[in-house]
Amino acid sequence: MTSSDISDDGYWTGDDFLTPWPDDQLQIYLVRVDEQWAGFAWIARGSYLNPVIENHYLMDEFFIMRKYRRQGLGEQVAVRLFNKFEGVWEVGEISENVEAQVFWRLVIGRYTDNHFQEVNADTERWLGPVQTFRTP
Repeated sequence: MTSSDISDDGYWTGDDFLTPWPDDQLQIYLVRVDEQWAGFAWIARGSYLNPVIENHYLMDEFFIMRKYRRQGLGEQVAVRLFNKFEGVWEVGEISENVEAQVFWRLVIGRYTDNHFQEVNADTERWLGPVQTFRTP
């Protein structure tokens, strides 16, 4: 959820959105439901809160198509990814995207039995709420 418009070529972000990542620091997952594309997730290494930390996992991008939302798919995908990458996680949301904040607080709360921290980040890398937790 941003205020960006979709351009004539179908892109909805600026050129700076797809900044290059080292191959070993970004993994992209595509989500399918009944052989149809339903969403994606980008898992990155690093930290929104402290740039010198490299051994955290970031839910850098997460998207489920609206027609597949509110069916448990997003939570199922998130939990599978949390379990796949054990350690410390940071999940940040755009400040204006209240729906995403509600979703992540609920999913992370259930996953961690409410053992997570939330801060309002204002760093070079991120501006907005960030939930931090360690996988059980």
